[in-house]
Amino acid sequence: MPSIRAFHVHAFSAEVHGGSPAGVCLLDGPLADEAIRAIARDLGPSVSAFVWPEEGGKRALRWFTRAGAEVQTYCGHATFAAAHIAFGEVGAAVEFETISGPRRAKRNGERITLEIPIWPVTKEPCPAAVAAAINQVPVAYYQGERDRLLVYAEPDEVRALEPDFAKLNELGDFGFICAARSDDEIVFRFFCPGFDIGEDEDPATGSAQSTLAPFWMDRLDLSRLTTRQASGRGAVFQIERDGDRLTVTAPCATFFEGVIHV
Repeated sequence: MPSIRAFHVHAFSAEVHGGSPAGVCLLDGPLADEAIRAIARDLGPSVSAFVWPEEGGKRALRWFTRAGAEVQTYCGHATFAAAHIAFGEVGAAVEFETISGPRRAKRNGERITLEIPIWPVTKEPCPAAVAAAINQVPVAYYQGERDRLLVYAEPDEVRALEPDFAKLNELGDFGFICAARSDDEIVFRFFCPGFDIGEDEDPATGSAQSTLAPFWMDRLDLSRLTTRQASGRGAVFQIERDGDRLTVTAPCATFFEGVIHV
């Protein structure tokens, strides 16, 4: 019976039981979508990464949710998890080919540095339905390529939010980044009941940095930024920008590894 090496990684955390859980499967080559969907459903985490070698030392990477849907944009925590595992196969650097373009990662001490996309935002009036679903009117509202950014005056407002997830779900498959500036960092939470990942609030969201970090960097005239996700599991992200190049640095921890028989 064919077998696949599989891992359960807690991304954006130096220790297990923090950050965001992700599955990683190391394949010898492409696998049928039906088989990948079945594995993603049974492996368990919100998103699992499927990785296999390609020519030139690169690695193909696809992301599938536990509901069996393929992520079409970019998944941060599953990419970090894939890099964490791939370093054991290819060394201290890896380049992934994904549906949204190349993603380069390198080992940075005990952490991982990953190049991520930049997603701009446009300021708009906050829709009444969004304010009602979040249960707190923001001081500013922005629409991004995938997510909606709601800016609040104080971090404690963000920590105290109690959204109506049923109402948020009715608004569509958007992520809602609720954020405020603290003294030396940005505090945020990420609500996503409309995503096909089985989570109302994501515990540690790497892809949110593609919207959150460029927004604050531009307004604060910074090339380095720290963001802190105020979820139950929590995460801290170190972001740097050099022109059009945006990177995130954070750790990962392996929870378990084993073999899947298919």
